[in-house]
Amino acid sequence: METNPHVITAISQALQGIEQGFHYLYKSNNRSIMLICMRYLNNKEEAEDLMQDAFVQIFRQLHQFDGSKGTFYNWIYTVTVNTVLQHLRKKKLSFTDILNNEALQLTMANDQDIISDLDLQAIISKL
Repeated sequence: METNPHVITAISQALQGIEQGFHYLYKSNNRSIMLICMRYLNNKEEAEDLMQDAFVQIFRQLHQFDGSKGTFYNWIYTVTVNTVLQHLRKKKLSFTDILNNEALQLTMANDQDIISDLDLQAIISKL
């Protein structure tokens, strides 16, 4: 249950579109959100990008926060983790594609002793 009056006021202000509310929520939580992102990513630039994405989601979904069910921190923690996991799922697909491409290139490099460049180009052109 959220009991911090500053957080409750800031949420109310943010829901009304008052910049001061957004500012307070960001300033009081940006370090925690960054640490969560860093825990999953181990890359500062990527974590900073995801921290911004997480805050976009937090502010878009702010109307869904229910202070009677838990603290604001627990809610933004959940939103942040979900944002990071969604990013990692997308990244995994991209990473898998890259790995498959690198494996293909390694296989092609190893087979180059057997297949001449002309034969390889002929094979590729048939794909």
